[in-house]
Amino acid sequence: LVCGEFKRGKSSLVNALIGEDLCPVDDCIATATVSMIRYGAKTKVTRHYVNGSNQIVTENVDFSQIERFSKGSSANIDNTMLLEIELPSERLKSGLCVIDTPGIGGLDARHLSLTSFALTKADCVLFVADAGEPVSASELDFIKTKIAPFGRNLKVVLNKVDTLSEDQIPVLVNDTYRKIASHCANINVEVIPVSIYQWQLYGVTGDESYRAVSNMSGLERGL
Repeated sequence: LVCGEFKRGKSSLVNALIGEDLCPVDDCIATATVSMIRYGAKTKVTRHYVNGSNQIVTENVDFSQIERFSKGSSANIDNTMLLEIELPSERLKSGLCVIDTPGIGGLDARHLSLTSFALTKADCVLFVADAGEPVSASELDFIKTKIAPFGRNLKVVLNKVDTLSEDQIPVLVNDTYRKIASHCANINVEVIPVSIYQWQLYGVTGDESYRAVSNMSGLERGL
């Protein structure tokens, strides 16, 4: 499960993990629902939403409707709670299921509620943070109250490390680990520096130098 505060690169990370531009990415409009992505022999999207009678209803929607029901306010996405997405993807065929979640820490309490519910389904949590900003008190509290109590295997993904020098990266990794370990007792955590942007450049150019800087191979080893 991929989670974290707004605009940390969560949806971009999901796309990188599955090797496909599936989850919409937008600089202004945030992810507003949970998307559960798993293998299927055929592409299929199942939408779960709350209707006017406050009942949970399920329907199949077209693949092209993913952005329509995952980005924006509750009204924009027509009260969608969950999208189950099945793909004939080799990356997912082994049984990997990737869950994208709304950003935490915003004004919409619904986002936190949906993410908290989805966390109970995860074997491993990828908490995405920004390498350009120190881990905040609200991020530490979320890890302490929403992740640590369930004993989840936690990987803190420090995104945007391409903005740092080589000397700065290990310092930031150690500082982030120290802050989490001191804030959350008995938590199993690994801090992994990555650059999703560099990984995207590697996908476009095939240049191995971009792949090396991205450290996505380090994240895959962690998983």
